[in-house]
Amino acid sequence: MKSIEQSGTAMQEEFWTVVQAKARGVMERMLNRAMDLERMAFLGVAPYERHPARRGRRNGFDRRVVDSRWGPLRLRMPKVRETARPFRTRILASYQRRQRHLERCAVEWVACGMSTRAASRQLSRAFGAVLSAGTISDLV
Repeated sequence: MKSIEQSGTAMQEEFWTVVQAKARGVMERMLNRAMDLERMAFLGVAPYERHPARRGRRNGFDRRVVDSRWGPLRLRMPKVRETARPFRTRILASYQRRQRHLERCAVEWVACGMSTRAASRQLSRAFGAVLSAGTISDLV
Protein backbone atom coordinates (compact mmCIF):
# COMPACT_ATOMS: atom_id res chain seq x y z
CA MET A 1 0.00 0.00 0.00
CA LYS A 2 2.77 2.40 0.89
CA SER A 3 4.43 2.05 -2.52
CA ILE A 4 1.17 2.98 -4.25
CA GLU A 5 0.91 6.14 -2.12
CA GLN A 6 4.55 7.00 -2.82
CA SER A 7 4.12 6.49 -6.56
CA GLY A 8 0.95 8.63 -6.44
CA THR A 9 2.87 11.42 -4.75
CA ALA A 10 5.66 11.13 -7.30
CA MET A 11 3.10 11.30 -10.11
CA GLN A 12 1.55 14.42 -8.58
CA GLU A 13 4.94 16.12 -8.29
CA GLU A 14 5.78 15.24 -11.88
CA PHE A 15 2.38 16.48 -13.06
CA TRP A 16 2.74 19.85 -11.31
CA THR A 17 6.30 20.22 -12.58
CA VAL A 18 5.06 19.73 -16.14
CA VAL A 19 2.16 22.16 -15.57
CA GLN A 20 4.54 24.79 -14.20
CA ALA A 21 6.89 24.35 -17.18
CA LYS A 22 3.98 24.69 -19.63
CA ALA A 23 2.66 27.78 -17.80
CA ARG A 24 6.13 29.31 -17.89
CA GLY A 25 6.36 28.67 -21.64
CA VAL A 26 2.95 30.24 -22.26
CA MET A 27 3.87 33.30 -20.18
CA GLU A 28 7.18 33.70 -22.03
CA ARG A 29 5.47 33.56 -25.43
CA MET A 30 2.67 35.90 -24.34
CA LEU A 31 5.02 38.52 -22.84
CA ASN A 32 7.42 38.37 -25.80
CA ARG A 33 4.53 38.79 -28.25
CA ALA A 34 3.02 41.65 -26.23
CA MET A 35 6.36 43.51 -26.17
CA ASP A 36 6.77 42.94 -29.92
CA LEU A 37 3.29 44.38 -30.53
CA GLU A 38 4.15 47.31 -28.27
CA ARG A 39 7.27 47.99 -30.35
CA MET A 40 5.20 47.75 -33.54
CA ALA A 41 2.76 50.37 -32.18
CA PHE A 42 5.69 52.59 -31.11
CA LEU A 43 7.25 52.48 -34.59
CA GLY A 44 3.93 52.78 -36.41
CA VAL A 45 4.65 49.97 -38.88
CA ALA A 46 4.63 46.19 -39.01
CA PRO A 47 7.84 44.23 -39.63
CA TYR A 48 9.20 44.64 -43.18
CA GLU A 49 6.60 47.33 -43.92
CA ARG A 50 7.70 50.54 -45.66
CA HIS A 51 5.73 53.64 -44.80
CA PRO A 52 6.48 57.37 -44.55
CA ALA A 53 4.98 57.43 -41.03
CA ARG A 54 7.74 55.12 -39.75
CA ARG A 55 9.18 56.53 -36.51
CA GLY A 56 12.35 54.44 -36.27
CA ARG A 57 13.73 50.99 -36.95
CA ARG A 58 13.82 47.67 -35.19
CA ASN A 59 17.21 46.83 -33.74
CA GLY A 60 16.90 43.26 -32.50
CA PHE A 61 16.45 42.10 -28.93
CA ASP A 62 18.21 42.00 -25.59
CA ARG A 63 17.88 38.91 -23.44
CA ARG A 64 16.56 39.24 -19.89
CA VAL A 65 15.66 36.64 -17.28
CA VAL A 66 12.85 37.71 -14.97
CA ASP A 67 12.03 35.68 -11.86
CA SER A 68 8.29 35.09 -11.56
CA ARG A 69 5.78 32.92 -9.75
CA TRP A 70 6.03 30.48 -12.69
CA GLY A 71 9.80 30.25 -12.46
CA PRO A 72 12.45 32.15 -14.41
CA LEU A 73 11.09 33.66 -17.64
CA ARG A 74 13.55 34.11 -20.49
CA LEU A 75 12.36 37.21 -22.30
CA ARG A 76 13.42 39.02 -25.46
CA MET A 77 13.41 42.77 -24.82
CA PRO A 78 12.84 44.59 -28.14
CA LYS A 79 15.21 47.39 -29.14
CA VAL A 80 14.74 50.26 -31.60
CA ARG A 81 17.04 52.83 -33.19
CA GLU A 82 16.77 56.09 -35.10
CA THR A 83 13.93 57.44 -32.93
CA ALA A 84 13.34 60.85 -31.37
CA ARG A 85 12.66 59.29 -27.96
CA PRO A 86 13.82 55.95 -26.54
CA PHE A 87 11.53 52.93 -26.61
CA ARG A 88 10.55 51.62 -23.17
CA THR A 89 8.17 48.73 -22.81
CA ARG A 90 5.37 49.28 -20.29
CA ILE A 91 5.13 45.59 -19.51
CA LEU A 92 8.35 45.56 -17.47
CA ALA A 93 10.02 48.39 -15.63
CA SER A 94 13.55 49.33 -16.63
CA TYR A 95 16.03 46.86 -15.17
CA GLN A 96 13.25 44.77 -13.56
CA ARG A 97 14.56 41.31 -12.75
CA ARG A 98 11.74 39.86 -10.65
CA GLN A 99 8.01 40.00 -10.28
CA ARG A 100 6.74 42.13 -7.38
CA HIS A 101 4.78 39.11 -6.12
CA LEU A 102 8.05 37.44 -5.08
CA GLU A 103 9.12 40.49 -3.10
CA ARG A 104 5.77 40.59 -1.29
CA CYS A 105 6.06 36.89 -0.43
CA ALA A 106 9.51 37.42 1.05
CA VAL A 107 8.36 40.42 3.09
CA GLU A 108 5.33 38.52 4.40
CA TRP A 109 7.43 35.52 5.38
CA VAL A 110 9.90 37.69 7.28
CA ALA A 111 7.02 39.55 8.96
CA CYS A 112 5.67 36.19 10.13
CA GLY A 113 8.97 35.38 11.82
CA MET A 114 11.00 33.60 9.13
CA SER A 115 14.64 34.62 8.90
CA THR A 116 15.87 36.35 5.77
CA ARG A 117 18.13 33.40 4.93
CA ALA A 118 15.27 30.94 5.32
CA ALA A 119 13.05 33.17 3.16
CA SER A 120 15.80 33.25 0.52
CA ARG A 121 16.04 29.43 0.51
CA GLN A 122 12.24 29.08 0.36
CA LEU A 123 11.96 31.49 -2.60
CA SER A 124 14.57 29.46 -4.40
CA ARG A 125 12.72 26.19 -3.72
CA ALA A 126 9.24 27.48 -4.47
CA PHE A 127 9.85 29.77 -7.44
CA GLY A 128 13.42 29.20 -8.58
CA ALA A 129 14.09 32.85 -7.71
CA VAL A 130 17.44 33.98 -6.39
CA LEU A 131 17.07 36.72 -3.79
CA SER A 132 19.88 37.05 -1.31
CA ALA A 133 19.22 37.46 2.38
CA GLY A 134 20.62 41.00 2.12
CA THR A 135 18.19 41.89 -0.67
CA ILE A 136 15.29 40.54 1.37
CA SER A 137 16.51 42.54 4.36
CA ASP A 138 16.54 45.69 2.19
CA LEU A 139 12.95 44.97 1.10
CA VAL A 140 11.76 44.68 4.69
